[in-house]
Amino acid sequence: MKAAPSAANVFVLYFIASVLLPYLTRDNIDPYTDNFSKFLLYEGVHEAFAYLMFVFVFTSFVYRLYLVSLPTNIYASHAFAKDNLVAIRFAVISIALSLLYSIISILIYGDVTSFLLSTYKRVQSGSSISNFKSILYWGAAVFALLAFYFSSNNKSRNYSFCALLLALILSLSNGGRSVFILFIFAILYKRILIATTRKFIIFSSVFFVFILIASYSMILLRYIIQDATILETNDSGSFALAATGLRYLDHFIVSTLYADWRGHDYGELYKNAFLSFIPRGIWEGKPQLISAELRYYLYGDYTGGVPPGLFGEAYISAGIFGLFVISNFYGILLAWFDNQARKARRTLCPFKISFLGFFIPLIGFTLVRGGIDIGVFRLGIPLFWFLVAYIWLRSQSRLRMNIVI
Repeated sequence: MKAAPSAANVFVLYFIASVLLPYLTRDNIDPYTDNFSKFLLYEGVHEAFAYLMFVFVFTSFVYRLYLVSLPTNIYASHAFAKDNLVAIRFAVISIALSLLYSIISILIYGDVTSFLLSTYKRVQSGSSISNFKSILYWGAAVFALLAFYFSSNNKSRNYSFCALLLALILSLSNGGRSVFILFIFAILYKRILIATTRKFIIFSSVFFVFILIASYSMILLRYIIQDATILETNDSGSFALAATGLRYLDHFIVSTLYADWRGHDYGELYKNAFLSFIPRGIWEGKPQLISAELRYYLYGDYTGGVPPGLFGEAYISAGIFGLFVISNFYGILLAWFDNQARKARRTLCPFKISFLGFFIPLIGFTLVRGGIDIGVFRLGIPLFWFLVAYIWLRSQSRLRMNIVI
């Protein structure tokens, strides 16, 4: 038997870890673990948990209903074969984008050390150039992954490994754990896709330990650079520190409190998210993102962000009705991606494997955790680069597989 790595499975695991477990163990949580633990002791925690359980059940229902209606046939024009020349071209593009990203970063911050320290402090930058360079990083990551999966000889693999190494280093420089971990997942996705259930369970266990170690190391480095007082007050151990920032129930509670204080905005936050690409230098009156507004609500400044997540945004927009609408769309989205995964297992199309390796964790985890607010960049930019690559690949008729399943 073969396992079925899917966006729905990622969502279920994240929901259990970030909502169900924190709720069931809230009485044992140290309120000093981080700044949000205290919200789990808030009297509205039961109502917030009930809302999220409704979201989970309704999303699961829509997912199952929509998945069975999707076709699984694969047309020749929708799949591509491996090609070493293509792999080398993608690798060269990735390396060029990585170098350009690095040069711009060093120019902005003065030197490499200042750049790394600034990113790990996680202070929001008002520089349009600084925000724009993330487009270069995601392009480097996408083309490195495509080069890796399209390569089939030593020469093209060497190019792809160089591109992957540079992209991995840049993912570490971003100061966030999720980008690095999700990139590793994308590199390993093909092995996950074709693994038997036994191998899948073994891999999942090893990968879970790797996530804990990487998460702990990166969050510890961030707190050291920030001179965070949590290092002096936290006695919960390395596991609790590694899980810091991954809970979602507390962020959803903050979202409900914000909505009660400010009122529902009826979709205004989504408009602001999609307009966030416009540089503030061009539009001085550009509204703040909802994550920045929640930061201001809690701390009185705009130096960072507190993402309400996909369902927190829905509640802020339109309350329970917003949760109903977004759960419906999210269930359909999960079903579409998991249907694509079924097709990819049958053809092993390098483009489809690259795309799914990138987006399955982004859809199942990042979109829920960060919402549209963060998803516009974390999902929108990779999607743009994959679309560019797909359009070019479609123009190369020699790459299309001559099979129809």
